[in-house]
Order: sequence, then structure tokens, then C-alpha cells
Amino acid sequence: MVSEILGQDHTLGNKGKVRTIISKRIEAADPDNLSLSELNKLNVMLGMVAESSFAGKRRIVEEKIAGFIEFVEDEESLKSLSEILKDVISQDVIVDPFIVSPAGHTYSRAAIEEWMKGKGQAPDPTTRAPIQSIEPNQAIANLLDEVYRQHQAGAAIDLQKILDVAKAGVRSTEPTDFMLQNCIEVLDEMITANNTHKNDGP
Repeated sequence: MVSEILGQDHTLGNKGKVRTIISKRIEAADPDNLSLSELNKLNVMLGMVAESSFAGKRRIVEEKIAGFIEFVEDEESLKSLSEILKDVISQDVIVDPFIVSPAGHTYSRAAIEEWMKGKGQAPDPTTRAPIQSIEPNQAIANLLDEVYRQHQAGAAIDLQKILDVAKAGVRSTEPTDFMLQNCIEVLDEMITANNTHKNDGP
């Protein structure tokens, strides 16, 4: 996890130096100007330092992430999509998506990491396949970033832009990304239904 946050800098020295680097990055970060993915990384970094440190910034990050989850769950235009984006472990909308190989299912980072402490199989009851690896699901992260961007802008939700981002994330390599496939299908259906309603008129 440290290498994911710090990149090559995680090799620069002992734990004290790593904590110093993390603290400087937290101090420099402005939660109001971060994408959802960047907020998640900042949240992970905050978890690496003393709980009493950066209390104000920690509260802001937690409020922004919780507010986004609430928005996605409550926003009528995203109702069908929010069901696809739910984590089967926590039952919350995923904000920090990680995909499990070889099953191809996606979970929240915190939920799947906690699950893996006591189990070696994927949480999905239809597969129960052994977990070979987990990695960030960049395609779903990009989709969530777009929803978050629109939410922060305060404009009406643009499903077509979200769909375009989702389609750009389709990958030909394994594992198959079932959540992304389902998101694309649902977004297509939602856009078609909206267009049909507009064409039918009042």
C-alpha cells in the first residue's frame, strides 16, 4: 500500500522518513480540488499517520466521501447505477474500487482487505474462487471520478458522459470486469429510456 501511495519514494529510507513524506503530502493536499480517486489516496495516507494528526483535514475528507455516497444512493437519475456500484460485503456504494482476480468482481478497498484477513476465497457466493490478486479497478475509479466531478459542479447528471468514460475503460485482458460491463448495460438502458420519454413528449 505504501508503494502505491508513494511510488518510487517508498524506497527512500526508514519508516520515519516515509511518515515524513506522507505528512508533507497530506499537508499540501487541498480536498476541495481533488478528484474522488485523489481523495481516496489522501484518506489512505491519513490512515497512515496518528489519528490526532490533521484532524480538520481528516474530517473534511470523510465528509466529502460520505456525502458522495449519500448523493449516489439518493440521486433519482442514478438509482439503477447505484445498485450496480454497491459492494456486496459492506452494502455501500463503492468509492475506492479494487478488482479481484480471477473472479473479476469489484469491491471497496477497505471491505476486501478486511475480508482477506480471514478468508482466501472471493466473497461472491456464486464463485468462491481462490483470490490470486487484488488491484485497483481504474475503469470503475474513472467512472466514479466523472460522477463525482458532475456532483461537485452542481449540474444535472449527464449519463452520456458517464457512459463514455465507462466504455473507454473496457479492457481486453483478464480478469473480465463484471461491474464495468453491468454499468455500461445499465447506463445504455437509462439513456434509451430517457430518450424515449423525451420523444414521446408530455
